Amino acid sequence: MTEEHATTPLPSRSVIDEVIELRRHFHRHPEVSFSEHETSRQLGERLRELGLELKPCPTDTGVVAMLDTGKAGKTVMLRADIDGLPIHEESGVEVSSRSDGAMHACGHDAHMAIMVGVARTLVDRIWDRTIPTL
Repeated sequence: MTEEHATTPLPSRSVIDEVIELRRHFHRHPEVSFSEHETSRQLGERLRELGLELKPCPTDTGVVAMLDTGKAGKTVMLRADIDGLPIHEESGVEVSSRSDGAMHACGHDAHMAIMVGVARTLVDRIWDRTIPTL
């Protein structure tokens, strides 16, 4: 599907590049459940840089952020799991875990990166009048 025929905003090349880099970063630095303090800090910082308003999180780890367009319409919620697993990675790949005894073996590194990419795409395109209201 070409961008001019898309019904949802397509990410730019720079967004895709950021998603790839973020996924690699999160894969290298996993934190297991309820210990994701640095992961939460990094996600919150990036979402704030994008212009989202950080809200109180009901747990010690995690991030809640809001992009308020001021426009009437439906609300969209994005969610991503952020925890790694208590497993020692022995893959030998360039982006393997640097945290002894923890790794992202279940895709949460990709979940986080994709969520940031979707948030960035929405921010980049929010005022684009060619995108239909939800």
